[in-house]
Parts: sequence; structure tokens; C-alpha cells
Amino acid sequence: MLFVFNKSYYILYENYFTVSSWKNQPHVERLIDVMKVVSGMNESTRILEIGCNDGSFLDSLKGHKITNCVGIEPSKDAHQLAVAKGLTVYNDFFSSKMNSYFGQKEFDLIVTRQVLEHISNLNDFMLTIEDNLK
Repeated sequence: MLFVFNKSYYILYENYFTVSSWKNQPHVERLIDVMKVVSGMNESTRILEIGCNDGSFLDSLKGHKITNCVGIEPSKDAHQLAVAKGLTVYNDFFSSKMNSYFGQKEFDLIVTRQVLEHISNLNDFMLTIEDNLK
């Protein structure tokens, strides 16, 4: 499985002008509550957020004592903001090379919010999620 990105993909996501924390996101608390009920998410759940932007959602999870989380974010500026918050975030595109960052079947839960519409090869993207999900 190989993701092929053309040059415009890298140009578009090198620096992303809109970070998540700039706007109020009142739905996040409800989303976390639903995730707990539906998935049984708790303090030991291992979570990956794809396209974590500046880490605001990972930060919200930390506020619920869910700290076994990592993110991946392709844009440099948003990645730097997330790392400055003390979050573990990789600056890269989510692809089959993720196995160099994490082992296969490592995550209990994979979250992606407002990302799917940016994916050019959805089939490969979903297969890579399957490879990394327990």
C-alpha cells in the first residue's frame, strides 16, 4: 500500500492557516462522552488522532485523564503548536509508512475529524487505519 502525493499536496499542507483552537468547539465534550459510552474508552485506551491540527482535541482528551494519545499532523505550523503543548505529534501524512512510527495493531481507537474530505485515496487510507487498529 503506497500513498502518492503530488507536489500541490505538500504545498497545501506545509503550513495550514487555520488552527483548531481559534474557534469554540462546544461539541467536543459531548463527542468525548459518546466515545466513552460507545467504545468503552478510558484512561488506558491507546488513541491516535489523524490530522490532529494544533492538538486541541488531544488536549481535551487529557482533560478527561485520557493521556495515552498521539497525533499525526502534516502541516508544520499546526504540528509545532501541538508539540509546544507537550503533546506527542508526528509531522507527516498518515500513510502506510506509519509502521515506522508505531507497531501494527497498536491503537484501540483511531480518531479522524474533518479529514476524510482531504484524502485522495480513501481505500488506502482506510486500509492503513485497519493495519494500525487493534
